[in-house]
Amino acid sequence: MKRFALLGHNIGYSLSPKLHTAVYRHYGIDAKYELVDVPPENLPAAVARLTADFDGFNITKPYKLDILPYLAECHADAVNTVVNRGGKLIGYGTDGYGFMRDFCDTFDPQNKRTLVLGAGGVAKIIVPTLLRLGARVDVYNRTAKRAKELCDRYGANMFDGRPPQLLVNCTSCGLREGDNPLFDGLDLSALEGAYDTIYAPPETALLKQCRMKGATTKNGLGMLVWQALKACEHFCGLAPDAELAKQIIQELS
Repeated sequence: MKRFALLGHNIGYSLSPKLHTAVYRHYGIDAKYELVDVPPENLPAAVARLTADFDGFNITKPYKLDILPYLAECHADAVNTVVNRGGKLIGYGTDGYGFMRDFCDTFDPQNKRTLVLGAGGVAKIIVPTLLRLGARVDVYNRTAKRAKELCDRYGANMFDGRPPQLLVNCTSCGLREGDNPLFDGLDLSALEGAYDTIYAPPETALLKQCRMKGATTKNGLGMLVWQALKACEHFCGLAPDAELAKQIIQELS
């Protein structure tokens, strides 16, 4: 039996075990997927155990950047998928693929002024993906220095107050009921669509507020499913399948 896991902290809400189990069942693969929930001080021991006992693992908050020193090879700026090849850890990023497949199914970012909230690991995936899709990307972060570093790295712009047409939340603000990353003074008068990379709860305070403004809204469940299917390609050689993605999204909704 193959063993896979999700490594993170405070991740009991995660749908990843159910999602991956559905994929393995669909393809008839003998594999088990579990949560490895550890605080930061236990990260080194957790990575050692995963390296010894698991065929691969996914990474979620807050370790997408912290995992980098443990990797023998890295093929992404922020890693969410690690393949164990005989004790050699190879890092990949599938969030950008997952976001692209899900976001573009609903929104067309071409030439749209798109505001990204946050400048952490998720934003480092979303910002270059949006730029490749032709969006005009502005970044806002509570710490302006981090936003500027992100903009300088990828060629995005610091948010200058102009009302966005599209909005993407890349922060964890919204995981707790009532949390809202929208800041005072943000003009939503031109907003056409809002996307929250969070999927639990299904409608965050941000999405509710944007929906009430008349915008089309979408949570990150589809992104989760598509990135997992891409991760399974790295784990098991399974190409992402659109019909399977649709089926799993419906099951988890």
